[in-house]
Amino acid sequence: MKFDVDKELIEVQIKYIQKEISMIEMVLRNKDYDTLDFIILQSNYEVDLGDTATLEERLNVYKSWYEQVLYLLFEYEEENESLDDDILVVGIDY
Repeated sequence: MKFDVDKELIEVQIKYIQKEISMIEMVLRNKDYDTLDFIILQSNYEVDLGDTATLEERLNVYKSWYEQVLYLLFEYEEENESLDDDILVVGIDY
């Protein structure tokens, strides 16, 4: 039986990215954020995954999905920090 190192490396990367995406999803769902953006991203990328023919294409889809999910996470955290700052300013004004 021949062992294909390149295939194994790609599969490991895909599994890692899947794990990271699911952890970010848990973070987003456990906050008061609107997760509609995440659900839309997930739906779009699941359709894209269905259109892939090779393992390399799947990896590229997962990389793009991971990038977009990270962007959402950072965007929500930035919005949350600015809301906290506004609350502090309001609290000081009272």
